[in-house]
Amino acid sequence: MSLTISCPIGVSPPKEDTVALAKLSSSAKGKSFVDIGTGSGYVGIYAAKKGKGVIATDVNLLAIKTAKKNSKANKVEIDFVVSDLFDALEGEFDIIAFNPPLSPSTSNFFTSLIRKIALARVILGFVGFYSGKKDRLNLVRKFIDQSRRHLRSNGSIFLVAEDKEEIERFCKDSNLDFSFTRYNNISIARFTARKV
Repeated sequence: MSLTISCPIGVSPPKEDTVALAKLSSSAKGKSFVDIGTGSGYVGIYAAKKGKGVIATDVNLLAIKTAKKNSKANKVEIDFVVSDLFDALEGEFDIIAFNPPLSPSTSNFFTSLIRKIALARVILGFVGFYSGKKDRLNLVRKFIDQSRRHLRSNGSIFLVAEDKEEIERFCKDSNLDFSFTRYNNISIARFTARKV
């Protein structure tokens, strides 16, 4: 599926991990779909094109404006909410998707610039600026904790997973079953509510 997506500096453009997340999460059973940290809107737009009822959130107002513009360009209806993860959301959902930012502590401008310039990714990654691993893991832990309270019975959570061991540790006592799927060399974690 071809989507029309534009991103200004300050909003990360969709890459392979975003495309993988969109394809896997949109194929899950269920109608209600939440795209957490929507960025450009790619995941939510893809899901809406597949017939899902989508709510897309981001803490970055520029990302919300960009995603709205992209949803109009792709002729889909999406509800947009400015929110830090689930802070402004209520209720339960069939599908929850999240591609954590490269480094939550890095400004959106620099994150966007880094994703657009391959050499900068290598250089900044080498000096430790790019990875933001500790911040990213803390955000993933917070996401898992909040998302399980918003997951409908028989629902699924999809998360781009760079550190599988850490995610396994987070989920051990969370009442979530999980598995990892590789899609074009991208690891996606899929969580479902544990049967009790």
